[in-house]
Amino acid sequence: MSFTLDYTSTEPVSERVAAQVSADARDLRKSFDWWAESLSIELDEDSKHLSGGARVMLGGYGSVRITEPEDNLMMCRDMRQIVKALVRWSQSYSITWNLSVAGHDIGRVTGDANDAVAARLLGPCDQPGWPESRIQEILKKHKARKSR
Repeated sequence: MSFTLDYTSTEPVSERVAAQVSADARDLRKSFDWWAESLSIELDEDSKHLSGGARVMLGGYGSVRITEPEDNLMMCRDMRQIVKALVRWSQSYSITWNLSVAGHDIGRVTGDANDAVAARLLGPCDQPGWPESRIQEILKKHKARKSR
């Protein structure tokens, strides 16, 4: 199974802000070893809303199937990285983001220190038998996922 985390600004943003967020997202795409797919973000020219998404669950690649606890741990890790960026952009540019997973609304990220959605998504990622300390081991074990 695979699904995406999607995000859209609730209000239009200026071209300047869109360019700054896009540049930051480009740097983040290059600097992080994404599990399934790196984040994307773009400005809708008509509505002037920023939106993007990323496939956060890999499921498998080629004939290799990934265990659910491994995939869940890595999905959580990538979602946390994306939410950290959304919080940073919220705080820097006063952007509120609508979030959805697999087409279902899961709330908003506002950049507020008491943002319940961000707090939940930035929490621990441990899975039964797969603590966060095993992330590097999983990345190494499934490095072939990048050649697909």
